[in-house]
Parts: sequence; C-alpha cells; structure tokens
Amino acid sequence: MKKPAEKNPDDKKPDDKKPDDKAPDDKKPDDKKPDDKKPDEKKPEDKNSGMGLFSFLYYLFIFGFIIYFVVGCVYNSMINNETGLNMIPNRG
Repeated sequence: MKKPAEKNPDDKKPDDKKPDDKAPDDKKPDDKKPDDKKPDEKKPEDKNSGMGLFSFLYYLFIFGFIIYFVVGCVYNSMINNETGLNMIPNRG
C-alpha cells in the first residue's frame, strides 16, 4: 500500500485560508463617492465656458480703440509733424 501524500505547509489550495488572511476580494466595498459615476454617464460641462457674443464685441471694441489711437498718433507724427499731446487723433 502507498502512503498518502503528506501536505507541505507551502502547498496551499485556494480554499485553505486563515481567518486573518485578507485577499483583495475580501475588502468591503467603499461607499460611493460623489465623483463616482457609471461609465455611460457623461460629466456635465460648464455651459458658460468659452467666449460669447458680448465678450467678443467688448474685446473687439477695446482692441479697435487701441489700434485707432496708435495708428492716429503715428499718422499725426509722420504727416503733420505733431509732438506731445497734439499727436492724439481728433484733437483740435
């Protein structure tokens, strides 16, 4: 008769667990955080992002005045030989 194979302490089956052994699947599920969402749900985007019509017109107005004053000053300086405050465009 053959002797039954002796169990070595290194030969563990997956069913042989000690009560204090913790495997990754033994962890309790954490409460869902507010940021956790289902994969099919999309993250809401900010509706006010980007530049609207009013912002575009505002920046165009400011940029236009800057260009107007720079070009007007250069014109009065070169053509009319003005200096100082007389270089300002439309100044009497």
